[in-house]
Amino acid sequence: MSRSRLGSAAKTGGPPGTRPGLALAALAGAQFVVTLSTSVVNVALPAIRDGIGLTGSGLSWVVNSYGLAFGALLLLGGRAADLLGRRRVLLAGLALFAAASFGAGLATAPWTLLTARTLQGVGAAAVAPAALSLVMRLFPPGPRRGGALGVWGAVSGAGGAAGVLAGGVLTEGLGWSWVFHAAGLGAVVVLAATVALVPAVAPPSREARRPLDIAGALAVTAGLVALVHGLTTARSAGWGAPPVLGSLAVAAALLVLLVLIERRHREPLVPPRLFAQGPVAPANLVMALLGAVWVGLFFFLPLHQQQVLGAGPLEAGVSQLPLAVANMLGSWAAPRLARRLGPHLTLAAGLLAQSAGLLWLTRISARGSFLGDLLGPSVLIGLGLGIAFVQLTAAAAPIAATARPAGRADAAELVELTGDLETVGAYDFGGRLTSAMTAHPKEDPETGELHFFASSPFLIHHVASPDGQVLQSQEVPGAGAALKHDFVITEHHVVFLEGSVTFDPGEHSGIPYAWSDVQQARIGVMPRRNGGASRVRWFDILPGFGMHFANAYEDAQGRIVIEGPAVGRDGWQRSWNWWVGAPDRGAEPNSGSRTRRWTVDLTAGRVAEEQIDDLTVEFPTINEAYTGREHRYQYALSFPDDRGVGNHTLVKYDRRTGKRQLLPVGNGQLPSEAVFVPAAGATDEDAGYLLTVVSDLNADASRMLVLDASDLSLPPVATVHLPRRVPAMIHGSWIPDTAAG
Repeated sequence: MSRSRLGSAAKTGGPPGTRPGLALAALAGAQFVVTLSTSVVNVALPAIRDGIGLTGSGLSWVVNSYGLAFGALLLLGGRAADLLGRRRVLLAGLALFAAASFGAGLATAPWTLLTARTLQGVGAAAVAPAALSLVMRLFPPGPRRGGALGVWGAVSGAGGAAGVLAGGVLTEGLGWSWVFHAAGLGAVVVLAATVALVPAVAPPSREARRPLDIAGALAVTAGLVALVHGLTTARSAGWGAPPVLGSLAVAAALLVLLVLIERRHREPLVPPRLFAQGPVAPANLVMALLGAVWVGLFFFLPLHQQQVLGAGPLEAGVSQLPLAVANMLGSWAAPRLARRLGPHLTLAAGLLAQSAGLLWLTRISARGSFLGDLLGPSVLIGLGLGIAFVQLTAAAAPIAATARPAGRADAAELVELTGDLETVGAYDFGGRLTSAMTAHPKEDPETGELHFFASSPFLIHHVASPDGQVLQSQEVPGAGAALKHDFVITEHHVVFLEGSVTFDPGEHSGIPYAWSDVQQARIGVMPRRNGGASRVRWFDILPGFGMHFANAYEDAQGRIVIEGPAVGRDGWQRSWNWWVGAPDRGAEPNSGSRTRRWTVDLTAGRVAEEQIDDLTVEFPTINEAYTGREHRYQYALSFPDDRGVGNHTLVKYDRRTGKRQLLPVGNGQLPSEAVFVPAAGATDEDAGYLLTVVSDLNADASRMLVLDASDLSLPPVATVHLPRRVPAMIHGSWIPDTAAG
């Protein structure tokens, strides 16, 4: 046995000659300019109104025209970057943004200003997704990407905060037009830096070149414009006025049309199926409401200070900084609070803080002051919004993950079957199961309880009774975004393993996961009884990733022993490229996945790790009567060596003697995960049958082998030639025919 560190140092990315740090500065500058323009006009609104004669409702469109175009076209901008090239779309967006900014600064009539602001938003909708996509391409998963995204997030927050301050300084010192001229000059500088410093990356893959949903983009944009027009006009004309009712009717019709378009388009901007997945719809609805609060505050607070409290533009701009800084502090604190309180309590705390601040704002008066009336509510609202946005972003993450059909393959709906394997429909334990579930549930052989979990978006552990009643559903605090496909149970504990593969929406293969040298690999140990989630403990382990685990049990000293194959960084990348069909994937690779043993000492608070076999294996299995208890025999599928030499082989391990037995299945023959079926009346652990479906890659056919599990050297007990080929490496479990009816 040997202890070896899995993983390797992160590799720098980008084309040869790339200076990633300088490229990041240019790309972050692009993000800074577009976020600054979201808030920079707010302090200048009274001066803009007086300068070109805007009405009260028209004044709101100075903000809304930019925000609507930016938000409604953002997804289309991302698709355009995929189709036309990220750098090309970024440069075009910056050029349009700069021209529109100068046009806004030169405007002498309301319609010219609003047209220019709308074009600014169109340019921003191209800039933001293209720049972020280039960051993801130039910085591969690992510490460098983590640092780059940290810079990106900080710049985004700083842009909003700097906007309100810059708006006050520029308006008071140079006049309102320089609010727009400054944005245009910034865009020109960033455009020049992008040309000089940001390289052209590899062209988008053929899969990424999917058609643009122009009709959907037009419908959502026009629908939102009509909706906002109706809402803003209602304040002056009344809710029953024909223009208001007409605008709202047009908005409703266009948004219904959007739903019809999205249902029929091959690559919709917003796939309707997303909103049927757990918390996606409510999370995005709440995020939209919070976004409205955020934009509304930056609109109304500067107006209140200037028009009611008599502050100048500079004073009003500086007064918005506590709100922006508190928001950044809330965003920083959110993940730390979530690790202690859990995501749901953290979200509730953020929403309560924001609500308290908003209620406090209702008490402001015309005779008040910033320090007495606005500072306290601003800090509370900023903290609450920052905390809530982080948690809601996690809940809304399935939108990114389900952008393509394979994206959420690891979270599925439970389906009920008849004894003839006919589908009855979705099964939700009588309405008690409110989440999806992952593969590989575990049945306790002593109690008959079924343990399973969901990870979309929070880790939730479920327990069902033998008669199909959900006994317990509890969120597991402290869980991260690591890919979790399998887990294990012992007599007294549930154990989750978080490896070095994590959710990554920048992964363009269609499945949003990637290796991360930043993600700390961990083991989470949770007591099974009496609300064990509140007592979960997390232990750091060496980098690596395990897809499937053989078993876990508690030894005589009370330590938890877990066994299963794990892979390092390079092996993961080789296998991942092959599975997702990368152009250079070549022949099926050897991942180097070796069987490891983790021993968790709960008393000492540490984990011992060791490699216990030198074969490359996957799909371990045992006699399920020993689930959660110490087992002697273990079976797995072994792969050809690193040179591609050898056959796929079934392996039987005797953990007591250390011996192993190999059964090659032939060249081009790929067995699936084996299923152990105990013999009737058996008392020995390995007395039974091993079932595996073998895919003949040469003949495009499948057969099932029934093997004597006690001795793999014996001829098959039976061979069943299946009438149709089934997918290679299919795996599942078994039930007796009496249970199938």
